[in-house]
Amino acid sequence: MEYYASVAPGYDELHGEEQLSKLNRLSAIVDFRDGDSVLDVGCGTGLLAGALSGKVGRIVGVDLSRAMAERGRRRRCGEFLVCDAEALPFRERAFDKVISFTVAQNLENPSRMLEEVGRVCRGTAALTVLKKWRSSEKFAELAGKFLKSCVTFEFGSDIFCVGNA
Repeated sequence: MEYYASVAPGYDELHGEEQLSKLNRLSAIVDFRDGDSVLDVGCGTGLLAGALSGKVGRIVGVDLSRAMAERGRRRRCGEFLVCDAEALPFRERAFDKVISFTVAQNLENPSRMLEEVGRVCRGTAALTVLKKWRSSEKFAELAGKFLKSCVTFEFGSDIFCVGNA
């Protein structure tokens, strides 16, 4: 958390292009619609929420770092909450789509986060992890415990997993 608080001011410059390229890749296979409610788990500065703003009905970003969530709030493109990805404060099946880019490998209990994503999602969930964290097969196996019809593929330095709740 301290690391992300320290990099929050320059996060978009450091990782923005990479994160947006992942969202563009995802948008080629997942249809984000006007009425969709989308949850961004590990939203950081709200960069992805900003990119999705105007394309979806509602976007909520959650991050454990208060500094990151505050940056998201300043974008005025959605709702931003400080909370733990392993204990999401939403009812079951609250969101049409859930995204989480490059978060799971930073958590103490990534299985718990994946379980929470599966719980709050009623449609499609898309997650990425760094290739150096797990192999595609291991990530697909882990995500497959909580999501159905998972498709995994490599993209840049990440592994994508896209599945249904």
